[in-house]
Amino acid sequence: MPAIQTQSKPAFDKPAPPTMPRVILVATDGTAQSDPAIAFARALAERSALEVRVVTIVDHLPTPWGGAAASIVAEYMQALQGEAFKNAELQLSRSGRSDWPVEVQVGDPASRISALARDANVDLVVVGLGGH
Repeated sequence: MPAIQTQSKPAFDKPAPPTMPRVILVATDGTAQSDPAIAFARALAERSALEVRVVTIVDHLPTPWGGAAASIVAEYMQALQGEAFKNAELQLSRSGRSDWPVEVQVGDPASRISALARDANVDLVVVGLGGH
């Protein structure tokens, strides 16, 4: 009579032990509605010595029918990006964390935040109630 072989449970049946995030991505639009997200990220980062990255997204401008001079659109987009960066840095300064790096990206906020989190191997994304 052949021996009956038993198998142990596959490893994927066991829940993974909980882990603390190592990198937090804070998405802000520079408004007061994002202040609680920054405060939450600050509290979590300071308790656990986590890396924090900050992103603000400038949405694409709608192109008017008939087009517009590319140089005018590019200049305006550059001004919007500069203003977004300044607003995010000011917001971080008010929160006491002006040392966090700020990145400005252009595109659909939800898509850009998601892509950045995936590409940068972010463990936790924190957003406020503003435009993001």
